[in-house]
Amino acid sequence: MAKEPSFENALAFAQDLIRIPSLSGEEGEVVARIRKEMDALGYDEVTIDEVGNVIGVVSGGVRRHQFCLTATWTWSPRATRASGSTHRSPGA
Repeated sequence: MAKEPSFENALAFAQDLIRIPSLSGEEGEVVARIRKEMDALGYDEVTIDEVGNVIGVVSGGVRRHQFCLTATWTWSPRATRASGSTHRSPGA
């Protein structure tokens, strides 16, 4: 049975993604988490392309919807920026 799409589940998923370190070239764990979520939601196809993008396909009737989620951080989302330099956030 597929996971129920809901605001609460989407929020929990987004929180999971933010917690996973995924700087450029180190996205393996976040890619696996995205794939797991797409599988749990019942996507018809979930693949990872040659550069690490997660591609999910939902087929329905005559239409086929494809979703690709990709993101690259050039600095840690756990850090703050001030005066052109990067500073760690409290609790990061």
